[in-house]
Amino acid sequence: MRTEWVVVAVVLASLACGGGDVVPDRVEDAVGNEITERVLKSSGDLKDLQITDGGVVMTGKDGGTFAAGEGAKLPASWPAGVPDFGTPQFAADVPGAVAGKNDVTAVWQVSDSMQQVADKYTALESSGWVRGFMMNDATMFGGSWTSADGKTALMVSATPDGSAAGKTSVSVTVSYLP
Repeated sequence: MRTEWVVVAVVLASLACGGGDVVPDRVEDAVGNEITERVLKSSGDLKDLQITDGGVVMTGKDGGTFAAGEGAKLPASWPAGVPDFGTPQFAADVPGAVAGKNDVTAVWQVSDSMQQVADKYTALESSGWVRGFMMNDATMFGGSWTSADGKTALMVSATPDGSAAGKTSVSVTVSYLP
């Protein structure tokens, strides 16, 4: 089940990062809604599916959620002190390696530059987060950090949004470690 959520999350995240409508046109019409709902429910892992003109929200039988568009929001499990950019275009909250704690992925399109995004996450180091790797050049910012207690990991990436001048696409994944 985790694999299906990750695949759905990656596909829809790529749609969200591509700019324009977060939800493809084929999902926005009534026929597309029906086909999409049948395909997703056929896996047997889907508990609830809500498709509207403004977005999609899926809830799995395992308690995981995925939302794009109007239904997207950061879950309560977002770690305190970890930067976010408000309401995301896309958010997934899926069962991870630690029972009772879901891993989270969120995607935003922001007006901040890649350097401003990098500064927000490198600032975590002053509060005890440990950097795993970081890449920062004209085409991409990426990095990983682990919390001081070793129980939370972050993967962050930021790239210029090719579909919107002056915008940056930011993706953050929070994973809880055993």
